[in-house]
Amino acid sequence: MKSARLPVIFAITFATWSDCVLMAEDEEALLESESSNANRSGLSLETIAEFRRLDLDGGGDLDPAEFQRSKIVSMATTGGNPAESAALFASMDSDDSGGIGLFEFAQSQHNRNAGILTGVAARDYHEIDTDLDGLIELEEFSKFESRALESNTVAKREALFHKIDLNQSKIVGPFEYMQSRSDGEALSLPEETATDFANLDRNDNGTLDPEEYAQSTDVEKSEIPAKFARIDFNGNGEISPHEFAKSKAPRRRHHDPSDEKIAADFQDMDRNRDNTLSHREFSRGFFSRSFLKERDKVDAEFSRRDTDTDGELTLDEYAAGRLNYWDSRRGR
Repeated sequence: MKSARLPVIFAITFATWSDCVLMAEDEEALLESESSNANRSGLSLETIAEFRRLDLDGGGDLDPAEFQRSKIVSMATTGGNPAESAALFASMDSDDSGGIGLFEFAQSQHNRNAGILTGVAARDYHEIDTDLDGLIELEEFSKFESRALESNTVAKREALFHKIDLNQSKIVGPFEYMQSRSDGEALSLPEETATDFANLDRNDNGTLDPEEYAQSTDVEKSEIPAKFARIDFNGNGEISPHEFAKSKAPRRRHHDPSDEKIAADFQDMDRNRDNTLSHREFSRGFFSRSFLKERDKVDAEFSRRDTDTDGELTLDEYAAGRLNYWDSRRGR
């Protein structure tokens, strides 16, 4: 095992997933400690939790039997086909150590896909991806009989591929595929925003790293690091489609600008000063400010305010929810 992984695995082994809702300070430090690690991309609490769940022996990496339990295997193979599962394992074991470490697991394109692809779309995407690399090439797509076409000729499938391929890279990634869905599972970003995101996402993996974001022409080069950090709301070193869309959306004010207490409460709860409240920040602050002490009720309150369902609260969302909450308590 690589020595750089030891503090991470130690922290992971002795924590429980229930603590991830209200993240313990040591877990926060864990992610922060990896901020300069080139392998940090893709690392999130959800990924850490899934890795811990699979690592039954606590050894710090996944052997083939442990990996077989992963949702990645069920999503990306045909009924857990052993040969396909073995091919996936080998592709993720980048250092050929015979085990998949945390950072190998986090960086896997299939792990990234799991954060974007949902439902029937996930099944279709992996059915098309016959070489199991987590991305769709034209040749793969042209062989797939799409239910979106009235006539499944190769020419029609190729035309659809080029339409879906927003950045014209000749590869369709999970973001482009989900954006194209017409069955209620689509990401449904505004067309211009989706195209801008796809054009920056040069490797089609569905997220933007700092180097990709640096291509943006909307920001002065000197401002890019600070702007990237502000957009990367969850601090995992990457910008997701929803984070990117949120940064483009006009801010609407629902609260009275003169209500300084709302803004003061928000700023006090915003511990990392990124101008949004994470679930952890909101929960911690809400427990101390409200008579609601049950975890499930606080979770429900967060979800009610998170109107764009991106896992973060802006000041507008927090303020609007706060006013509506107290109105409801007064019977209005």
